[in-house]
Amino acid sequence: MLWDRRSAHLRIGFSHWFLQEPEQAIAHLESARSLGENSLNTLQLLQQLYEQTGQSEQATELAAAIANLPPSAEVIVEEDVTASDEYLPIVVIQPRYPNRALQEGIEGWAQVSFTVDEAGSVVDPVIVQSSPEEVFDEASLAAVSRFKFSPRVVDGQAVQTPDVRYVFRYNLSE
Repeated sequence: MLWDRRSAHLRIGFSHWFLQEPEQAIAHLESARSLGENSLNTLQLLQQLYEQTGQSEQATELAAAIANLPPSAEVIVEEDVTASDEYLPIVVIQPRYPNRALQEGIEGWAQVSFTVDEAGSVVDPVIVQSSPEEVFDEASLAAVSRFKFSPRVVDGQAVQTPDVRYVFRYNLSE
């Protein structure tokens, strides 16, 4: 039940952010934080919203919280967006490092192409290229399917954006 409330506040907060209602977004994202939400994406968005609304003290506190986040697991998965730099996801899901690749010490990458629909969801993801072939495909497709974007708006209407590309790089830390 706690997770459901946290998730609801996150979704509402992101909706207010998308609608350019920063004060309402802050209220819901802070509610999600009070329920245990401390992901890097949420903290970075909150910091941005505080800066945007002139609340520099809160933005500074969030910068410190971000700096104090524990490093992620021993596996590093980096992402590159090959679509325009301004078209970054607002919700990013880290893929799971495939067990076989982890056990065998395999590193690599997978490039995914997809359409972002009018609601900002990913549809029709496909692997464009990967190396080694097929090792990271399933994990990359599963992760990107849960991404959320701000949809493109043309003439006041949200529109689909085809052929957005994203590269997941799978590296084992030292």
